[in-house]
Amino acid sequence: MNNLEKHKFLNYVIEGIFERINNLRYLDYDPEERLKNYLSRFGWQCIDNKIIPIEILDSVDLTELDPLAREDLVKASTKFRDGDLSGAISSACAAIDSVTANVYQKKEGLGSVSDSSFQERCNKSLEAVGIFEAIQNQLEEIQWKNSNVNFLKKNLKQSINQAAFVMQTL
Repeated sequence: MNNLEKHKFLNYVIEGIFERINNLRYLDYDPEERLKNYLSRFGWQCIDNKIIPIEILDSVDLTELDPLAREDLVKASTKFRDGDLSGAISSACAAIDSVTANVYQKKEGLGSVSDSSFQERCNKSLEAVGIFEAIQNQLEEIQWKNSNVNFLKKNLKQSINQAAFVMQTL
């Protein structure tokens, strides 16, 4: 097998083990925790019974997400891991759609989700939740120069806008 086939095979085997682990609860140790510890030594983790490299998605990043966005990000990571780049982008976009729909629902004056492009929803949502102000405040707290803060903030906005455009187009 080539490396991609080996990784796929190993992922399927480990995911199968996690599915069967409930039958082993009579043991004097937690086999799931033991397997997770072994995986973490090699830079892998188990999220929702899917084996994903930490470099693709760290489970810590999922703690504050709503369940639908979390599910879509795990799906995107699994597809990316397996080489399905188109499916990974589609699932990542679905996760962002979930998050932006929540922001539009909770914040006043953003308009209709259905009337906004993907790119517009990303930009408006980040502004509405105050991401850029929070970054500015944190940088000012560590005494960055105001000109550097503004330059970074401007470039961050532009890069997010361009990334959203690319995702929307793909």
